[in-house]
Amino acid sequence: MNMLEILSQKICHDLAGKIGAITTASEVLALSKIDSHASDLAIALIRDTARDLRSLLCNCANLYSSDIGKSFFGASEIKNFLLSSSIPFGEVKSTFPDDPKELPEFLKISFCLLCVLVKPSLNPHTLISLDFSLKNLSLSFRNLAQPVKKESLDILLSEARKEVDVYNVDAYWLLSILEAENYKPSIESGPDYIDFKIEPR
Repeated sequence: MNMLEILSQKICHDLAGKIGAITTASEVLALSKIDSHASDLAIALIRDTARDLRSLLCNCANLYSSDIGKSFFGASEIKNFLLSSSIPFGEVKSTFPDDPKELPEFLKISFCLLCVLVKPSLNPHTLISLDFSLKNLSLSFRNLAQPVKKESLDILLSEARKEVDVYNVDAYWLLSILEAENYKPSIESGPDYIDFKIEPR
């Protein structure tokens, strides 16, 4: 199975989970016309899941197409991406070249994918710092809730070549983008921080 097929499988799996939650809540709602408390819970679940579903679709559009690279120019777009992708953060500091429109699209997409890979370790107090240049990307996360998953880091550093599946496909997707551009990542990490640098080989 190739990477695009696995990406499709992952997206379908994520969508099915959200749709299943809405279906369950609607069934509860249909059976609880008298129980106002159960109805309120079901309505809240439908509302929250619909919001999560919208975020998931935005996330997929950002990560697996070139749209984000074409429209993603500055600090406001960065925050919009983090918010639409339900990525928790406390503060974002960013620097750009004089003309952000000249940034290579793959560096912008790399930033988005790195945020997704680190997402399980983030919290509302995490500080994100990024420095874009026309040839490099430096990205730092501070105040992590937990260390970043080692398997993802090993894949990025080409220290592990496991079979691609729905759990690690984002790491392989990013690695394939970087290899196609003849770039490489370097990583420094600790229990509550991680630093990435994307630069030419």
